Amino acid sequence: MQRIRFSFCLIMILIASNSMAQEEQGSSFKDKIFVGGGFGAGFGTYTYINVSPIVGYRITPRLSTGIRLMYQYTTYDYYLGGDKMTFKGNDFGAGLFARFMVKGPFFLQAEYEYLNYEDIYVDGSSIRSTFDSFMAGAGISQPIGGKAFFFLTALYNFSYNNINTINVYRVPYNSPWVIRLGITAGF
Repeated sequence: MQRIRFSFCLIMILIASNSMAQEEQGSSFKDKIFVGGGFGAGFGTYTYINVSPIVGYRITPRLSTGIRLMYQYTTYDYYLGGDKMTFKGNDFGAGLFARFMVKGPFFLQAEYEYLNYEDIYVDGSSIRSTFDSFMAGAGISQPIGGKAFFFLTALYNFSYNNINTINVYRVPYNSPWVIRLGITAGF
């Protein structure tokens, strides 16, 4: 796993350093920064609230890179030996991404994510766990006025099969596919 993590980070650095050599002249640093993120919520038997801000930098008109932070509060009821129990957890994460605009509004994206989440075991006890994800996929970015964009991304989590599901009720991802949508805005 360490070798895969190192290789992924090395590839992201090489892409970024190669593209910096092609950086367009005349654009200020501030013009190349973008911020945004996503917000998600679901209420009912399984309730969650998720916020995930991003900050990025346009290396070239077609290539950008950035960081994504994530926080999610989750609560749901489950049964343990016939007794109704309530789980309440807080998950934290951060990730690095590289996004390449292919043609028009379509882009490819690669991402590394580190997630610290709360595991709940079949005996009712809980423990904090970490999970590294290596994801890649595609998306679409549509302008919604000025320098703001709506984005939709579908990423495949290549680390999904490494999730430990033995004796746990809760896992960080219930599918290898991660769908995200949100808004970004440049300055």
